[in-house]
Amino acid sequence: TMHDLGKVVLAKYAETHYRTVLRATRDRQAQVIDIERELMGTDHALIGGYLAEWWNLPPKIVDGVRFHYEPANAETDPQLAHLAHLADDPQARDRIERTRTCALPRAYCLCDARLGLRRRDQVRKKTAGHGSIAQLN
Repeated sequence: TMHDLGKVVLAKYAETHYRTVLRATRDRQAQVIDIERELMGTDHALIGGYLAEWWNLPPKIVDGVRFHYEPANAETDPQLAHLAHLADDPQARDRIERTRTCALPRAYCLCDARLGLRRRDQVRKKTAGHGSIAQLN
């Protein structure tokens, strides 16, 4: 998807290094952005943001791409960055589907105020695109 544009760049132009990143992400069960920063000194969000800017995409799109892991840092349209952030976390979606509980990370609570969503809305948004809606107790 658009917010992960930088992953395509890294996979194409730093293929060997990026395979190492993906392997370490899987082995350490860490977020890809943390491993990218550790092993490559940069990350796909930053690279994707630069590319979106170079393509003269609207500033709110650039911010959404660049800050989808850190939406509070978005300057032009924090709401779009928060939406991309909510849509991007498969670990939270998997945890919710597996446990049928709503134990969302603190970052989602920060998104609440920006987007006006309740936790139940976030769970539905996270799971709706993947063929199911979590059953909440």
